[in-house]
Amino acid sequence: MPYFSRRLLALLLAAPLGLAVPVSLAAAEVPDTVTENPPIATTPDGALYGNYLAGVVASHMGDYGRAATFFSRVAQDREIKDLDLLRNTFGLLLAEGRLEEARGLSNRLLELSPGEGLPHLLRAVDALIAGDDAAAAGELRQLGDGGIADLLTDMLGTWAAADVAGSEAVKRLDGLAERRGLAVLAHLQRALVLDYLGDPAAGEAYEAALETGDPNTLRLTLLAGNYFERAGQGERAEALYGDYLGANSEEILLAPLRAELTADDGTVQPVVGSLREGAAAALFDLAGILARERGGQLSMAYANLALALDPAFHAARVLIGELLQGQERHADSIAVYRTVPEDSAYGWVVALRIAEELHELEQTDTAISGLEALAEVKPDRFEPWYRIGNFERSRENWEVAAEAYEEAIARIGEIEERHWALLYFRGIAYERSKQWPEAEADFLKALELNPEQPYVLNYLAYSWVEHKMNLEQAEEMLIKAVELRPEDGYIVDSLGWVYYRLGRYEEAVGQLERAVELRPMDPTINDHLGDAYWRTGRAREAQVQWQRALSLNPTEEGQADKIRQKLDEGMLPEGEDL
Repeated sequence: MPYFSRRLLALLLAAPLGLAVPVSLAAAEVPDTVTENPPIATTPDGALYGNYLAGVVASHMGDYGRAATFFSRVAQDREIKDLDLLRNTFGLLLAEGRLEEARGLSNRLLELSPGEGLPHLLRAVDALIAGDDAAAAGELRQLGDGGIADLLTDMLGTWAAADVAGSEAVKRLDGLAERRGLAVLAHLQRALVLDYLGDPAAGEAYEAALETGDPNTLRLTLLAGNYFERAGQGERAEALYGDYLGANSEEILLAPLRAELTADDGTVQPVVGSLREGAAAALFDLAGILARERGGQLSMAYANLALALDPAFHAARVLIGELLQGQERHADSIAVYRTVPEDSAYGWVVALRIAEELHELEQTDTAISGLEALAEVKPDRFEPWYRIGNFERSRENWEVAAEAYEEAIARIGEIEERHWALLYFRGIAYERSKQWPEAEADFLKALELNPEQPYVLNYLAYSWVEHKMNLEQAEEMLIKAVELRPEDGYIVDSLGWVYYRLGRYEEAVGQLERAVELRPMDPTINDHLGDAYWRTGRAREAQVQWQRALSLNPTEEGQADKIRQKLDEGMLPEGEDL
């Protein structure tokens, strides 16, 4: 959330207030009839105070699109000279891809603070778009020193100088290569520039990037493999592709991305074919690093600048969509994903993500319809049915979920280690739909594939406890699960409950008290603790726990009635538990 000075707040408090009216700024950004956040009450454009407060509320809600709108209304007032407001508004506009509005604000910001980096970066991008490399280099020199400014100056400066300085331009990247954690970025940028210039030294730079980075990442594999294909090193390229697919057997993007780069006559086209595309690639790679470091807003800003340089850079759109998903801005992420052409290499992945976001917006029926259509398009892919199973499971449509998982598993063919979660989720659906033999088989198979998966250990062991079977084995499994996830209240509860079933009530109390500390608002865990208290002679404390469990509105079938009966009558003798 942006923070502003007291001076600005005083100015806003002195501003005239307008009549508050409800406004929903996101309406135009929301796909179809989907709505996300409720409207925020604001005031007419001229009322600074109302728009400022609306911006603060929007920021608190994580609705940065509307926050940018409200704060930019305040910033339009020429009397506002607060750098915090102008700087943060400018950053929000860039992150939201509203570059034209940001351009309008950049002059005012630089008048007040000539050393502001982001406005100079936007100007540098505009100069590159206009083909004025010298102007771009001049703007980059204004970014300042240190930190991320150095990265931008080195990478974009190299591209801005490439046409004039040729291969000598890459010397700017020498310092970057020596910085901790940035060697792969430097080698990759060096390779891309040399590749663009047709310098055969690009091959060595790609090899250096593969050696210093993770060779099993899609982007590095695609860029290096694409070069080796064009350089007549087909065997090296195929080996690289093979290694990547071996490490990522479910990967579905590499083949269509390669197809997009193959012309009708069979010749392979470069990923980066122009200076602008190269500069866009530099910004995108930096955005990706920031995204991994939780620099969401700045990452989005760089990705949008990459799109300004290369509007066909669909990977940047996908990254922005991912970041919006991470901010739980579901409708906004859908809107961005829908700008990716359906026939692009990313079309399949994007369609799956749109379904996920529609589900988050409680448009699950629409999401499932879309997934069923995708399943028909690619009858060999399991992902649509897997997601349908997840959606139906979240709606507690257990039998339907189990059927969806069955279809997903049928499409996979040979079950491997990475499929343990699919078996685990189908096992849950079977267990909840009272198909215990099938559920137990799935849990056991999931553990065979992933023996130390704590959630599978917990679910199977707890189910055995509820069925009053295999209690000693369940205890061993739950001790292991607690070791793996000591802060998971549900798993700790399961261990306490197996102790209860084994008649080891004092041990049960210790574990269940810990579980309640971890999950104080769970009715079942509180109910379990009440039972354990009763068995250890702590009847008054048991009553308190049962009353608390009842106040938490238990949803399990018949659970509330059983708790009321225990409150009225106490518990039956051991072995006859309610």
